[in-house]
Amino acid sequence: MLFTMKTALKAAAAACVLAASSQAISVPFLSTTDDVCTTTATVGPCQLVEINAHNAWQPAVGDAQWVSSVDSGAPGSVQVPNDAVNPFLTITETFTLSGSGNLTFDIWADDTARVSLNGDVKFLENTSQSTCADGIIGCEPGENGSFDWDLAAGTHTVTFEIFQIGSGPAGVMYNGNYTLDTVNVNNPVPEPGSLALLALGLAGLGMTRKKAA
Repeated sequence: MLFTMKTALKAAAAACVLAASSQAISVPFLSTTDDVCTTTATVGPCQLVEINAHNAWQPAVGDAQWVSSVDSGAPGSVQVPNDAVNPFLTITETFTLSGSGNLTFDIWADDTARVSLNGDVKFLENTSQSTCADGIIGCEPGENGSFDWDLAAGTHTVTFEIFQIGSGPAGVMYNGNYTLDTVNVNNPVPEPGSLALLALGLAGLGMTRKKAA
């Protein structure tokens, strides 16, 4: 192979492309007992608890848990009063992205849920009834609400409002992740001057090899 200055410049450009390759940092976004909440089902501060899933509910996905503000699963010791107007449980998830990113997740709820992003309602509760809500967002397999949002840098808050329309067990489960787009800092992009020196070095190496041959 003839190692010319043109070849050296191509090699330097390729190095630049590799150096600028991006990576993504992914963080789980899921229902756990550590999430922040408010509730009308109890008096005092809200504390989420893991509940027993009804046999008709979507089985647990990954590390996500069916949760509620009281022991309202199946079996459970507490019956949440039905209210088609006011949610018995509100969960907020707040996170900060240092750059652009993406949030994807699925959510199931018994009976149903309202979903908001930064105060903007993205999905209204489904008040029709079957085992839970009849369709999306409900509690059974295939009744999950699926969301995929591109997000700008900054602080974002996702709000889940959980409704008990009928009677029986009540709770919520969601599972997904948010991803931060980032540049691979282990391979910083060379400055133009550095690229020129790299090209000259590669060309010199090529001429040395040519003389040796």
